[in-house]
Amino acid sequence: CIVVKWHKENALMSPLLARLFKSITSLTICDATLNYCQDVGEIITAVDNFTELEEFTVLPHAVHTSVLCQLLRCLGKANKLKRLNLTSNTIHSKTTDALCELLLNNDQLQQLYLNNCFLRSCEISKVMCALKTHTNIKFLHLNYNNITDGCDHTIADSSYGLESFGVGANRLQVSGMVTILEALIQQTTLKMLLLGSNDVTDDISGHIAEVIFNNPRLELLGIEYTCVNTVGAKSVVTALANLSCLQLLDLSGNNITEQLADDVATITAKNPGLVYLCIANNHLGTVGMTTVAKSLISSR
Repeated sequence: CIVVKWHKENALMSPLLARLFKSITSLTICDATLNYCQDVGEIITAVDNFTELEEFTVLPHAVHTSVLCQLLRCLGKANKLKRLNLTSNTIHSKTTDALCELLLNNDQLQQLYLNNCFLRSCEISKVMCALKTHTNIKFLHLNYNNITDGCDHTIADSSYGLESFGVGANRLQVSGMVTILEALIQQTTLKMLLLGSNDVTDDISGHIAEVIFNNPRLELLGIEYTCVNTVGAKSVVTALANLSCLQLLDLSGNNITEQLADDVATITAKNPGLVYLCIANNHLGTVGMTTVAKSLISSR
């Protein structure tokens, strides 16, 4: 594994690095100086030789969008990729086409991270269509984009067999969320699920509760601002009481009242490995918060 911090001063080393990198399986690009024209040509020439690459990461703002597009086209020749992380890099239309080409050539891909890539629904649909033939995908993260209900079916079609899935902080409404949740209900392998902070204005808590019931090995769960009333909050909190592996749980903004404090306390008691709990912006009150706090203290 090697992390490349590319400077103009060492650009002349690229022929040596190109030979060295033929056996490299993991590459992270992390320096904005790649945007210099000379360096771009050098690094792309080197990346073109990474035929054994299994993991590729571009750290936030490391390269310009046009450079990222060129890198992805080069990586399309490396058909052994298992992990691709482009989080917080802007992906436009041409870059999406290069990404889809890469995905079509890499049927071994297991993890794809496209968080905060400014992807629109039409671009997400293209990516999901390219993933249709992938049976090995276990991690799919699309948080903090501009996803709307227009591509919910293509996302749902790509959700089977996942261990980790995220579409949090997008613009999905009730219809889109229900489509995705109905696909997730069929899953039993989820360990991480991020659904919170979408544009949900009606009750989807029954679907969320069913997903929780069917995935007892959940460890990280983000469902903030998904319950629009106390009845929905009750069904979700009841489902959570059946879990025992939780490490992170975000229940903020879910209309949880003082009457549900004992249920929340039960969740904390049954999950001794819980290291992060967010119950902000609910209606627990002083008595409810005291009940939860006491449970946290006694279960640790």
